[in-house]
Order: sequence, then C-alpha cells, then structure tokens
Amino acid sequence: MIVERVERYINIAAFCAKTRAHGPGLRSVVWVQGCRQHCPGCITPEWQSLEKAQLASILQLGQVILAEGVSGVTFSGGEPFLQADSLVLLADLLRMGGIRDIICYTGYTLGQLLLSGNSDAARLLARVDVLIDGPYIESLNDGKGLRGSTNQRVHRLSERGKAMDFDFENCPRRVEIQVSEHETLMVGIPPKGMLEAIE
Repeated sequence: MIVERVERYINIAAFCAKTRAHGPGLRSVVWVQGCRQHCPGCITPEWQSLEKAQLASILQLGQVILAEGVSGVTFSGGEPFLQADSLVLLADLLRMGGIRDIICYTGYTLGQLLLSGNSDAARLLARVDVLIDGPYIESLNDGKGLRGSTNQRVHRLSERGKAMDFDFENCPRRVEIQVSEHETLMVGIPPKGMLEAIE
C-alpha cells in the first residue's frame, strides 16, 4: 500500500504551498535540491549543490499539499530527475488525494530521459502531465511563457496534459514574492530584467 512506502524523505530546496505563478490554476510547488547541469545564468545557483538542504518526509509533504486544496503541483529545482524515485512516491500519494495535474521541469531533454534506461525516470515520466525540458540558455530567454529559454520544449505527456487550456510557451510571466518569518521566496519564471531590478 502506498502509505506504507512513503516513510521516506526528499531533499528539497524550497516549498510553496499555494501559487498562481507557476502553472495554471492554484498549485503547490516543490523545488528539489541538487542539479548537475550548472547552466550559466541559473537563477538559483544555491540549489545546485547535491548536499542535504531540507529533508522532508514524503508522507508529511503530501499531506500538507493535499490540505491546501490546490488542483495541481509543479516539480522544479534543482533537478527533479535526480530524485525521481522519491517524486514517484509523492506523485502517487498526491494522485490518490485528488491532485489533478503534475507539471515537471528538467534540465535534461525528454529524449535523454527516455534513452537513459533509468527506470525511476521512466516511472516519473509516466506520472507527469506536462514536462518542460532542456537546459536553460540565457541568450535564448525571450521573456515569455513558463519556459526559461526558447530551446526548452513543452511536452504534454498525458491526456490531462493535452486537455489543459494553457499557453505554456507564450503566456505572460507572473512572479509572486512570498515572505515568511524565515525566508523570502520568489515564485514563478521572472520576466527579463526583473532579477537585476530587484538586486
């Protein structure tokens, strides 16, 4: 049973319980810690380290998300496919609880993931509705949509993904600044020049 299997942990960089800036509808966002891509211009270089950041119980994290009443979840990072096995368990828990759609970002291409022979990657892909793939290339950032750069492709992997009435490539970018007692978190894909303006 799934509940018996989720007494495991996922190494997360950050978590947002509710947002409308990272995909259609009201959704939660889980950013995992660790990435091997090291893309120049990455907006979260501190999330590249493979060291332990925040170890979150998969069961508890799933329960928190389900209690928020969101319709969807976005996995980002960091690199989600470095923790594909844990995200598979989280995705299963969320589906059982009624989460409608799952969006996932990755610095790998879909082709690389399919050819990798990694069974955990294949299992995660089978649970993702929309995959936004490819490394971030700063010179190809056109300031539009929920892709960081135009080389990244939007793959609607499921019937749910294909039915989503949302323009991932060209929608205006939205950013939310969420302030808590312990941190300030920028949620969303920033429009060009925004980070420089904030700094």
